[in-house]
Amino acid sequence: MTYTKDTKIFKKGSTTYYFSSIFFPPEIKQKVFALYAFVRTADNLVDCVPQDKKGFLSLRKNLDKFPILKEFPVNWTTSFLDAMQQDLTKKNYKTWKELEDYIYGSANVIGLMMAKLMGLPRESYQYAEALGKSMQLINFVRDIQEDNDMGRRYLLKQDALSIIKYINKYEEIDNFARQGFKYIPKKYLVPIKTASDMYRKTAEIIKKNPSVVFQKKVKPSKFTVIATAIKNYVTL
Repeated sequence: MTYTKDTKIFKKGSTTYYFSSIFFPPEIKQKVFALYAFVRTADNLVDCVPQDKKGFLSLRKNLDKFPILKEFPVNWTTSFLDAMQQDLTKKNYKTWKELEDYIYGSANVIGLMMAKLMGLPRESYQYAEALGKSMQLINFVRDIQEDNDMGRRYLLKQDALSIIKYINKYEEIDNFARQGFKYIPKKYLVPIKTASDMYRKTAEIIKKNPSVVFQKKVKPSKFTVIATAIKNYVTL
């Protein structure tokens, strides 16, 4: 893919990640965009209606089209693709262990990939995994209605009390993940912390009114993301 095409895919796929990531310095921004373009392309194939199984399997057989993947251990990419492929058939997650296994492939490894792109030390990897995991958990909460409409139930219990418990779990994981910020140079920390701040804000809104997830998708505006990034640049 080209940088222009990567940018279009990334921008269309995620307000929070895209407008946070524009604050990465040039030497890494193109790689970040290429990674998320790959992730979004794979995710779109299994999330579209109807699902494009043929397209996904074709993507999986033609990974050479995504040179960015050469930056990472093969098992990370395999874990991600296994999780995406699971979305083609698995509709319900009945235990936390089942969900954690899925989250590892769909989110933990993305945190690892980002840590590697930034050249962070290996001791930071556990925090990078946790950050990806925490964000995925909030995605599940935020997208409950959308997933239900697609016949998926990542979160088995969806009453208000259970939603609050999931958010409490998110907060626990996110607090641990933020301990790893000390390993991230400021030039990379601004976009990382901005994305994390946006997820924390989303969690706070839902926690105050859990039923909101059945009424609308809680997401920050691009202006909120950019303003938060500027604030982080000044204060970090």
